Amino acid sequence: NILGPEHHERVEREVQGVHGSPQYVWLAACNDAKALPRAPRSVISALAEAALTGGVGAGSGPSAAGSSTAEGDGRPPKCRLDLGRQGLQDNSLQALGECLPCLGPLEALSLAGNKLSGTAIGGFLREHVPAYGGALKELDFTGNRNLGAVALDALSELLDKSKLNMLEVLHLSGVAVPSRCWLPLFSALRSQGRLKVLSAADTKLGSGRQVPACSELAKLVGEGQLTSLDISGNYLLREACMELADAFAHTSELLSLDISHNAGDNFGTLPPPLPAPPPVTRAEGEGEEAAAEEAPAEGAPPPKLDDDAPREPAFAPLLLLCEGLL
Repeated sequence: NILGPEHHERVEREVQGVHGSPQYVWLAACNDAKALPRAPRSVISALAEAALTGGVGAGSGPSAAGSSTAEGDGRPPKCRLDLGRQGLQDNSLQALGECLPCLGPLEALSLAGNKLSGTAIGGFLREHVPAYGGALKELDFTGNRNLGAVALDALSELLDKSKLNMLEVLHLSGVAVPSRCWLPLFSALRSQGRLKVLSAADTKLGSGRQVPACSELAKLVGEGQLTSLDISGNYLLREACMELADAFAHTSELLSLDISHNAGDNFGTLPPPLPAPPPVTRAEGEGEEAAAEEAPAEGAPPPKLDDDAPREPAFAPLLLLCEGLL
């Protein structure tokens, strides 16, 4: 599955026989072998398909789809490049970056379900993505568990610097997001002002009492930007749920919401036991028989709980969040 320089001539013959296109030949075989070091053929196939036809790749492999027609003002069609779940490694991103200029405007990029490091993705974002900020509407990093702070810092930085000013869809589900990365990311998305869909399931959102970050997310919702939000499988605590509930009550734009499998921080406590009776003082000289009479019998039931005493209210995050939707 690795395309090295020794395969270039064979691939070139195969491609010319099917497509007869010099552009496809350049992408698939690449005259400059240094541009595609150890690139999986799936990467090259998807890129070439997007560059040539704008059609959808066949089979279960990667796909690249573009607009069926050029833009009305004569601009080239925009492409959607799906390289999800292809087992890509870090060195594949170098080949991807080298070939992206041949695609024209890139509208969507999926790297979901691959084993890519945060360092590699962070470098790719900073070096290659800014050129497509005026067209890129969708980024999918789902399932890249170890994306890490380097890549997320790069993403926040691009948003802050208006290098992703068209981004409308961001998928981060299944990414173990470091706690410190949430606040700058949500702040940058608020400032960018165009995000419509956010998937952040199973990302440890809310763990470690991330109240400021969750407050920023609530503002993102309450200001009416989001139409779809998935924050299932996280750790939303009481403070976060209160803020989000208020945001839900003040937005009419949110059409899809998943808040399932969120555990709260306080599920209620038992009421305190009845106060113990005051100690009995006996006159000096009273015998052991009196003490034995006052001692509880062996096997006696524990002290009764005071059912009338106030207790902490039971809490489940879904209750507060659902109230905000009413």
